[in-house]
Amino acid sequence: MKSAFIHTLCKPIPIVLMSIACVITAIEWIKPNRPEQADPNFKPNKEAFNPQLFSIRSIDAGIKYCDSVYGKNQINKSDTAAYVNQVSRFVKNRFYHGYSNFSFGYNTIGWMLAPILHKDLTATVMPEDILQFPNGACSQQSIVFFELLKRKGLLTRKVGLFDSTIGGGHFTSEVFWNDSWHFYDVNKEPDASILESLGRPSLEEILKRPGLIDSVYSARKDVNTASMFKNPEYGSPNQAEAPNATIYQWTTKWMSLTLPVWVLLAIACWTFIFRNKKPAEAGV
Repeated sequence: MKSAFIHTLCKPIPIVLMSIACVITAIEWIKPNRPEQADPNFKPNKEAFNPQLFSIRSIDAGIKYCDSVYGKNQINKSDTAAYVNQVSRFVKNRFYHGYSNFSFGYNTIGWMLAPILHKDLTATVMPEDILQFPNGACSQQSIVFFELLKRKGLLTRKVGLFDSTIGGGHFTSEVFWNDSWHFYDVNKEPDASILESLGRPSLEEILKRPGLIDSVYSARKDVNTASMFKNPEYGSPNQAEAPNATIYQWTTKWMSLTLPVWVLLAIACWTFIFRNKKPAEAGV
């Protein structure tokens, strides 16, 4: 078996396959197309983006930063709102709006298979991967927001919105403390001063107050409040967001980082299956 494997491995097709696999994996580890820094002069329209915060590339680093601003590592029950508001400000300032996606050299296997399986699978859904980019869509920013708060033992839930006038959805959040839910939108960034002055009410409470939803989104001309907030859909507390995409991206990410190993295993299996066949039948 060993000699047959070496013999197969030294043939032209396996050599080419191993060479391609090694090049792809080398690029995966180097990640030359991953942004190393955000443009310090970039000022997205009506967004609180701070390019300096792009140096925070992990959930642990994000928690450390939020803890340092908050002033301690443990959240006091009496001022949970202050910590959640700080995390919300961090996410708003850490990202500007726009989908972050995998590409060649950054989960190459996932990037190659996505057009065949589903084009949206290139959009990053794992918090640590999202933090490798300065930009994130509403769902991606919310996923990071959720993860930061879950690590602190807080309950969160998705609030899904849909604007029928443009046929587009929006992903917002609620956080639970003091026996009630509190509404956040880290992507569209409604007027936090109004919401915080009211104790961060839930979306249900906001919609009960005439004109309040229009007031907090008054600076966002791209938000049709009458349509978007007509039928909000609430997720389960701390539910896993995009679980299938997470499994897909985690699997293809590690396959991309270890591709030569998988090619060697494939060649070994091929050799085992066809070791007793004639060369013409083996096809290698």
